[in-house]
Amino acid sequence: MKHQAIIFDLDGTLVDTVPIYEKAMIYMFSRGGAEISHEDFRKLYVPSSNLNDILAKYNLEDREDELRNIRDDFYIDLLRKETKWFPDGKKFLEALPKDTTKAIATGSWMKYVDAIHERCLIHDYFDTIVACDDFSRCSKPNPFCLTLTCERLGVDPKDCVYIGDQKVDMDAAKNAGMQGYLVKRPVFTPEDSEENADKVVDSLEELILNI
Repeated sequence: MKHQAIIFDLDGTLVDTVPIYEKAMIYMFSRGGAEISHEDFRKLYVPSSNLNDILAKYNLEDREDELRNIRDDFYIDLLRKETKWFPDGKKFLEALPKDTTKAIATGSWMKYVDAIHERCLIHDYFDTIVACDDFSRCSKPNPFCLTLTCERLGVDPKDCVYIGDQKVDMDAAKNAGMQGYLVKRPVFTPEDSEENADKVVDSLEELILNI
């Protein structure tokens, strides 16, 4: 194996949860008395965005705690019912040698990961999962989530690769001194995401023989 460890982003990379998150955000805004469209959400959707900053655009920042709870309850329920693997994501994981060291570094909270696990058994595939609970004030492109993951695995960042679908994933990988592989997902991968990527693919299947 060329890398000591392969580290993955989760949402939008391995599991198709961004449309589910979109539903939850639209629901949250409706409960707050503001209507947003799918197009509005896609302009707002940046994985490192602060919820308070988003709510402020609609003068709802004073209701952050209330609306966050509404969103999370709805989102977690949807994750338990609707989460699906990207077919190439599961195929790629299952094609890796059994002794491959694998981890997730995700900007999602662990309660979201646990809800996804109920549908996809996500914990069973990885040696460790680092979630937002571990680094909430150091979100990507800050490399802390990746260096923490490497610390837990006992590996050197320069000998690892991070696979994600967003510009912040590639920026975080570069900032951590590791390689970044971008998988381009329709709609939600920004056009400028390739800038700091060491490799760009349209499907994780393209990496099966080259990882």
